[in-house]
Amino acid sequence: MSLDAAVSVLTRAVELDQSQSYSEALVCYQEGLALLMNVLKDTKDDATRVHYRAKMESYIERAEKLKTLVREQKEAGTFHEKVNIKEGSIGYSYRRVFEKYLEGNVKEVVVEDPYIRNVHQIYNFLRFCELLVSKGTVREIKLLTSK
Repeated sequence: MSLDAAVSVLTRAVELDQSQSYSEALVCYQEGLALLMNVLKDTKDDATRVHYRAKMESYIERAEKLKTLVREQKEAGTFHEKVNIKEGSIGYSYRRVFEKYLEGNVKEVVVEDPYIRNVHQIYNFLRFCELLVSKGTVREIKLLTSK
Protein backbone atom coordinates (compact mmCIF):
# COMPACT_ATOMS: atom_id res chain seq x y z
CA MET A 1 0.00 0.00 0.00
CA SER A 2 2.79 2.45 0.84
CA LEU A 3 4.43 1.88 -2.54
CA ASP A 4 1.16 2.70 -4.31
CA ALA A 5 0.83 5.89 -2.26
CA ALA A 6 4.43 6.91 -3.03
CA VAL A 7 3.98 6.24 -6.74
CA SER A 8 0.73 8.20 -6.78
CA VAL A 9 2.20 11.25 -5.01
CA LEU A 10 5.39 11.22 -7.09
CA THR A 11 3.37 10.88 -10.31
CA ARG A 12 1.37 13.93 -9.24
CA ALA A 13 4.65 15.77 -8.51
CA VAL A 14 5.89 15.11 -12.05
CA GLU A 15 2.55 16.27 -13.52
CA LEU A 16 2.64 19.49 -11.48
CA ASP A 17 6.28 20.01 -12.42
CA GLN A 18 5.46 19.66 -16.13
CA SER A 19 2.56 22.13 -15.82
CA GLN A 20 4.96 24.59 -14.12
CA SER A 21 3.17 24.48 -10.75
CA TYR A 22 6.55 24.39 -9.08
CA SER A 23 5.56 25.10 -5.47
CA GLU A 24 2.94 22.35 -5.44
CA ALA A 25 5.29 19.98 -7.28
CA LEU A 26 7.95 20.57 -4.64
CA VAL A 27 5.53 19.66 -1.85
CA CYS A 28 4.52 16.48 -3.68
CA TYR A 29 8.15 15.52 -4.32
CA GLN A 30 8.88 15.90 -0.61
CA GLU A 31 5.83 13.89 0.48
CA GLY A 32 6.43 11.22 -2.15
CA LEU A 33 10.07 10.86 -1.14
CA ALA A 34 9.09 10.44 2.51
CA LEU A 35 6.64 7.68 1.53
CA LEU A 36 9.24 6.01 -0.69
CA MET A 37 11.77 6.16 2.16
CA ASN A 38 9.33 4.17 4.33
CA VAL A 39 8.96 1.60 1.55
CA LEU A 40 12.76 1.37 1.25
CA LYS A 41 13.09 0.67 4.99
CA ASP A 42 10.74 -2.31 4.68
CA THR A 43 12.32 -3.70 1.50
CA LYS A 44 14.62 -6.71 1.96
CA ASP A 45 15.56 -7.43 -1.68
CA ASP A 46 18.89 -5.74 -2.53
CA ALA A 47 18.08 -5.21 -6.22
CA THR A 48 14.79 -3.56 -5.34
CA ARG A 49 16.52 -1.37 -2.75
CA VAL A 50 19.06 -0.22 -5.35
CA HIS A 51 16.23 0.57 -7.76
CA TYR A 52 14.33 2.62 -5.13
CA ARG A 53 17.48 4.50 -4.13
CA ALA A 54 18.18 5.44 -7.76
CA LYS A 55 14.61 6.69 -8.17
CA MET A 56 14.88 8.66 -4.94
CA GLU A 57 18.14 10.29 -6.05
CA SER A 58 16.57 11.49 -9.31
CA TYR A 59 13.53 12.90 -7.48
CA ILE A 60 15.74 14.56 -4.86
CA GLU A 61 17.86 16.13 -7.60
CA ARG A 62 14.77 17.53 -9.35
CA ALA A 63 13.29 18.79 -6.07
CA GLU A 64 16.54 20.62 -5.26
CA LYS A 65 16.56 22.22 -8.72
CA LEU A 66 12.96 23.34 -8.24
CA LYS A 67 13.72 24.72 -4.79
CA THR A 68 16.61 26.76 -6.23
CA LEU A 69 14.54 27.91 -9.22
CA VAL A 70 11.63 29.07 -7.07
CA ARG A 71 13.94 30.84 -4.63
CA GLU A 72 15.82 32.65 -7.43
CA GLN A 73 12.60 33.69 -9.17
CA LYS A 74 11.07 34.94 -5.91
CA GLU A 75 14.20 36.96 -5.13
CA ALA A 76 14.18 38.45 -8.63
CA GLY A 77 10.45 39.15 -8.45
CA THR A 78 9.80 37.07 -11.56
CA PHE A 79 8.14 34.02 -9.99
CA HIS A 80 4.98 33.03 -11.86
CA GLU A 81 2.91 29.94 -11.42
CA LYS A 82 -0.33 28.82 -12.97
CA VAL A 83 -2.96 27.45 -10.59
CA ASN A 84 -5.65 25.35 -12.27
CA ILE A 85 -8.93 25.20 -10.37
CA LYS A 86 -11.50 23.01 -12.05
CA GLU A 87 -15.04 24.27 -12.33
CA GLY A 88 -17.16 23.27 -9.35
CA SER A 89 -14.12 22.67 -7.11
CA ILE A 90 -14.34 23.68 -3.46
CA GLY A 91 -11.80 24.45 -0.75
CA TYR A 92 -9.80 27.08 -2.63
CA SER A 93 -9.78 30.05 -0.28
CA TYR A 94 -7.67 33.11 -1.06
CA ARG A 95 -5.42 32.15 1.84
CA ARG A 96 -4.90 28.62 0.49
CA VAL A 97 -4.21 29.75 -3.07
CA PHE A 98 -2.09 32.85 -2.47
CA GLU A 99 -0.48 32.67 0.97
CA LYS A 100 2.56 30.71 -0.22
CA TYR A 101 3.40 33.59 -2.58
CA LEU A 102 3.25 36.14 0.22
CA GLU A 103 6.11 34.72 2.27
CA GLY A 104 8.97 37.03 3.10
CA ASN A 105 8.88 40.69 2.36
CA VAL A 106 6.31 41.24 -0.39
CA LYS A 107 5.72 44.98 -0.46
CA GLU A 108 3.80 45.51 -3.68
CA VAL A 109 1.18 43.47 -5.53
CA VAL A 110 0.00 44.18 -9.06
CA VAL A 111 -3.22 42.54 -10.24
CA GLU A 112 -3.96 42.55 -13.96
CA ASP A 113 -7.60 41.65 -14.57
CA PRO A 114 -9.54 43.29 -17.39
CA TYR A 115 -12.81 41.73 -16.23
CA ILE A 116 -13.42 43.27 -12.81
CA ARG A 117 -16.75 44.90 -13.60
CA ASN A 118 -19.52 43.31 -11.55
CA VAL A 119 -20.20 43.75 -7.86
CA HIS A 120 -19.26 40.15 -6.98
CA GLN A 121 -15.93 40.59 -8.80
CA ILE A 122 -15.20 43.75 -6.82
CA TYR A 123 -16.05 41.93 -3.58
CA ASN A 124 -13.67 39.10 -4.54
CA PHE A 125 -10.90 41.63 -5.22
CA LEU A 126 -11.64 43.25 -1.88
CA ARG A 127 -11.31 39.89 -0.08
CA PHE A 128 -8.00 39.34 -1.83
CA CYS A 129 -6.82 42.79 -0.69
CA GLU A 130 -7.84 41.94 2.88
CA LEU A 131 -5.57 38.88 2.74
CA LEU A 132 -2.69 41.01 1.43
CA VAL A 133 -3.11 43.60 4.17
CA SER A 134 -3.38 40.93 6.87
CA LYS A 135 0.12 39.70 5.98
CA GLY A 136 1.49 43.03 7.25
CA THR A 137 4.23 43.66 4.68
CA VAL A 138 2.22 44.73 1.61
CA ARG A 139 2.28 48.53 1.26
CA GLU A 140 0.86 48.97 -2.23
CA ILE A 141 -1.80 47.16 -4.25
CA LYS A 142 -2.31 48.10 -7.92
CA LEU A 143 -5.24 46.98 -10.05
CA LEU A 144 -4.83 47.21 -13.81
CA THR A 145 -8.14 46.74 -15.57
CA SER A 146 -9.95 47.93 -18.71
CA LYS A 147 -12.58 50.59 -19.20
